[in-house]
Amino acid sequence: MSNTKDKKLRRKRAEKKARWKKSLATLFGVLLGLVVIGAIGWLIFYNVSFSVKDHKNYSIGLNADGTIEGIKAKDYVMLPGYQEITVQRSELEISDEEVDEYIESLLADEQTLNTDESLVVKEGDSINLDYVGSIDGVEFDGGSTMGMGASIVVGQANYIEGFESQLVGHHVGESFDIEVTFPEDYGNEELNGKDAVFAITLNGIYEDAVFDDDFVKEHFSNEASTAKEYIQNYKDSKFEENLTTYVQNYLLDNSRILDYPESYVKGLMGLLKGIDIDQYNAYNNYYKSTMGSETYKSLQEYTGLDKKEYYASLRTQAENNADANLIYQAVYEDANLTVTEEHKNLVLQSYGVTEQYYQNLVDTYGEGFLNQAAIRFAVLDYVKGLVTIE
Repeated sequence: MSNTKDKKLRRKRAEKKARWKKSLATLFGVLLGLVVIGAIGWLIFYNVSFSVKDHKNYSIGLNADGTIEGIKAKDYVMLPGYQEITVQRSELEISDEEVDEYIESLLADEQTLNTDESLVVKEGDSINLDYVGSIDGVEFDGGSTMGMGASIVVGQANYIEGFESQLVGHHVGESFDIEVTFPEDYGNEELNGKDAVFAITLNGIYEDAVFDDDFVKEHFSNEASTAKEYIQNYKDSKFEENLTTYVQNYLLDNSRILDYPESYVKGLMGLLKGIDIDQYNAYNNYYKSTMGSETYKSLQEYTGLDKKEYYASLRTQAENNADANLIYQAVYEDANLTVTEEHKNLVLQSYGVTEQYYQNLVDTYGEGFLNQAAIRFAVLDYVKGLVTIE
């Protein structure tokens, strides 16, 4: 009886050990299979990831209406409470100092040359003059304006020592000689340390235009009829521009990307690669035509990145681009918006062209790309209308 029990016990132990070996073998086989599948998957991923095909299709992955193909952007983005944005008016208005700087920039481009012969040159004046330089009565190369006139600001030390100071006190229209000595280390063997005479003719003194009603009527009659009206229009336009920037930053900074549509990102990567290749070829062609040889032997050398780094860079750039497009499309879907002709015209304005050139843009970028830009304008226009300004 005892022997029988022992045999049964040994048999059970043997069966248990066999089952354990079988389970271990099965588990090992599964793990080995996963390793093999993982290795194959990694190789496939590596080859796909690092062999993005370059192209020039700006509308790749987009429907004709500008939305991303095959997705709902709201599935990829967690939007902030864009319906309840509040901003202080002071954050959007420009200061009086900024207005003054803008007006000064307008006037700086509208100087006039005053030829009134009663005017006398003083330090700091912006003047126009002609001169002919000579040494021992002989004109030297580069020492003359050739009657073309030269503009200088007196006292800025752009000429050799003593030249500008001797202009001070002379009248517009006056002709006179000034005497100077070139420095010993001037850099020209024919002029180093030489005494020279310059025959001067003062043509006039530049004066800034005055920002007044007449100035506005002359230069900006299609925008305003008075200086006050023009300034107010400028303030309003900057306010609107700052509000647009505020809303744009709010949406981009407070939305959260949950995931990326892979095919769309890959398409953007290919476009970015195509742009890089065009720039690389243009750079090399320029140097080949001017220097007779290429500067870079490969795209890798041009970018300064190895293969892995370059494609990682492409993905980062593509995802950054996709971020904004997904966010704007998500709001577009959430608010059930539509693109209007006004939004399309804003796209044209952003390219600096009129409606007659729309087809040219379509031929270059595709309708999807242009309508995607129009979606941005539609979203920004809508959200700006929801903002509470305190």
